[in-house]
Amino acid sequence: MQCGISADTHFGPRVLPCRRDFDFTLLFEQGILALAPHLLFLTLCIFSGIISTESPGKYT
Repeated sequence: MQCGISADTHFGPRVLPCRRDFDFTLLFEQGILALAPHLLFLTLCIFSGIISTESPGKYT
């Protein structure tokens, strides 16, 4: 069964019965799969900044 382009505007990870059993929609890919690595990186940067400002430096 063929689906139109409008099937990619749904926010579900699956589009049944248009495509294979598990195929990501374009909106899901851009919204979740692209956003998750950026949020992980920002979270790690924030924790790294907090840890580095709380620990005293060893200057002689």
